[in-house]
Order: sequence, then structure tokens, then C-alpha cells
Amino acid sequence: MKKVWIVGLALLVFVGFGCDGRKNFTPPRSKIVRQITFSHALKNSIIFTNRYGAILSNGGVLDRQGLTQLKIEKKEDKETSFLNESQDYYILAHDCWRAHKRNGPKVKHKKHTTLTDKQAQEAIIDNIEETDQNVELHDHCHQLELISTALSATPSITIPLDTYPLSASIKGNQLAVVMADNSANIYDIKTKKLIFNEKGSSSPAINSLVAAPVFLDTVVVFPMLDGRLLVVDVVPKEPRVVRNIVLNSEKFFNNVIYLKVDEENMFAATGKRLVSVISGQEFSFDADIVDVLYKHHRLYVLTLDGRILEMDQTLNDQGMGVVKLPFAMLNTIVVTDKKLYTLEKRGYLIEVDLEHFDDYRVYPLKNVSKNMSGHLDKMTFYTDDKIYYDRYYLNLSYNHP
Repeated sequence: MKKVWIVGLALLVFVGFGCDGRKNFTPPRSKIVRQITFSHALKNSIIFTNRYGAILSNGGVLDRQGLTQLKIEKKEDKETSFLNESQDYYILAHDCWRAHKRNGPKVKHKKHTTLTDKQAQEAIIDNIEETDQNVELHDHCHQLELISTALSATPSITIPLDTYPLSASIKGNQLAVVMADNSANIYDIKTKKLIFNEKGSSSPAINSLVAAPVFLDTVVVFPMLDGRLLVVDVVPKEPRVVRNIVLNSEKFFNNVIYLKVDEENMFAATGKRLVSVISGQEFSFDADIVDVLYKHHRLYVLTLDGRILEMDQTLNDQGMGVVKLPFAMLNTIVVTDKKLYTLEKRGYLIEVDLEHFDDYRVYPLKNVSKNMSGHLDKMTFYTDDKIYYDRYYLNLSYNHP
């Protein structure tokens, strides 16, 4: 199932960032302020990101608060991902690479300068059979590791899994996990036992922004890969499903990419629909959604067609703030007390005034890495007040870049 997830990420990058035939965003001259550079630097580049963190090339980790003290050791037989920081734990996912074994010396095959069709077919079959014989799959290849954020001498907690985990959260002694097979799971951290499992329909391709489960007073809300919110009562000894909220029913890229709870209100989104639940009443808004952020009791949305939206909790389109940036490919959202910031893939920082939402400014980014198409080609990550690109970042806490 992990292969399915990686394919989903690759397809998302292709669809979201387009190809050479797509028109490019050209900001009006009147909106361009001045060139800026990323004024701060990390020691190493970002090599992995998700909604809750990033891993650097030296094993360092960024979370939603910035650079942590955690360092991930590289292992030849394992791939490690950072999932979340939750209730004083860093949550890591480990996945084994396939280990190759060989009994005896390598067999030398006779080389042919030219091969007949029959010889070529035999050679392919021999290679496949040799590969199959030399591959050994480990048991318990999938694991979750919980590491204290205090980084004390307390041993980490390792929980073996049946499949690859995509997101996780902790409350008390319970660990809630969404797996790559679209299952919702709850583990008892002390006993490492599975106490709840509910599997949904398979999701062949998903968006890489996978939301994490959210614990409330008596329930946990699972953001599923098939566009549902699964609400589970965790008070009983055996947790049980109490509600199933369908956000959207698309076949591909339909996982829940955003989930936020504010007191009695809940906000969730897939790549096609944003839903808010206010005092039990549901409201929805449809669009091709890139990302969502809830802050200051407002919802901010980036869309695939280059719009930046500001909505109230009921998603009322009558009072919606809109900035239209034709052909813009937007990525990251940082909202301060006065401004909204987002990156555009041609190498611009967009600044929107929250008091006059139709008023925006454009800052061309100087000396940044771009690909052959002129697009930003390195990994990005953002926190409450910073935008990271490769190994550089902007501190936007002062309401200016």
C-alpha cells in the first residue's frame, strides 16, 4: 500500500504544478513591490515533508514550531518518516526496505553480443527468477516509534504494525493511526495492543497532505482516505463508531487533507470540498482545493485555479474575500495578525492584506533554485510564521518579508 501512496504523491505533483504547456502567472507591474531573498538558512536541505513536519538531509526535523532537537539516524534497511508531534511525543514511522540475500558466489552469465528473441526472453526470465530468489521480506517491517519530546534517557516506544502508517495522534494512553490501507486504528500505548480497527474502501491515489486524527473529550475523529470523517467513541472499553460524515466521494485524491476542531466547531477538507460543522449544522464549499488554514475564526483556502479565499465559519460565499491570480500555482499558507503569505511556483511571495482582502502585493524571490521550466523545484514547508524552501526560510512574524 505504501507504493500506492507514493504514486499518489507523484501524480499530485504533476497535476498541481502542471506541465510546460500551461500558461504562467504574470503579476501586474503595479503589484510588484521589490525583490527579496530568503533571509535565514538551515544547515541542511529539506528531503521530506508532510502537513506536520519535515526531515532535513542530516536527519534533523522541523515541526509546526520550527527546528526540533530530534535527529533521525539513517539506516540502510529502513526508511523513516516523521508523522507528527503529539502530547509530548514525536511520532515516527519506520518501513523496511527489501533485503537482498545471496547464497554462494554470484553466477556469471555468458554475455551475448547479439541476442535472438528466444535468448532475450530466457535472459529476462533468468533475471526475474534470480531477483525473486534473492529477496527476503522481513516480518514486522512496519513500525511506529514514539520518542519523548524531552529527549530524555527514557526508552522510546515501538509498536509493530501490519501496514504503513500515514498519520497519527496521541491522547492519554491511546494512539490513533490512519493506515495506508484506509483503516482507522487505536492502540493502547502501554500494552501495544490494537483495541480498535475499522477499514474503509481502498484509495488507489491520494494527496500527500494527509490530515491526522483529532481527539476530543470522548471521541476521536479519523480523517479517512476515502473522503470520510469517522467518529469513534473512545470511552467504552471497546471503542465504537458513532458517526460517519461523508465529505466527498471522488475515487482519486479524495483523502481528508485538513482537519481542525475549534471548541464545538469542526472544519475538514478534501481536494474537492471544504466542510464546516457548526453546532451540529453542516455547510460545504466546492472547489479544486490545494490547501486550507483555519485561523482567527476565519478559513483561508488556496485553489488550483490561482484563487486565495477568505470565508467565515459557515462558508458563506456572499461575504467571501477573493484574490484572483490567473494561472498561479500556490503553495503554503502563513497567516499573521495582519497579513496572509503564500508562495507561487514561478518564484514569487504573495502578500495579502487581511483588512482589505482584495489588496495584494508580489515580491519576486531572488537567488532561488528553479527547474528547467522556471518553477521552484525544491521542497517547501510552513509553520505559523515561517515559510521554508530547501534549506532557507522567511520569518513572517513581523508582518513583512
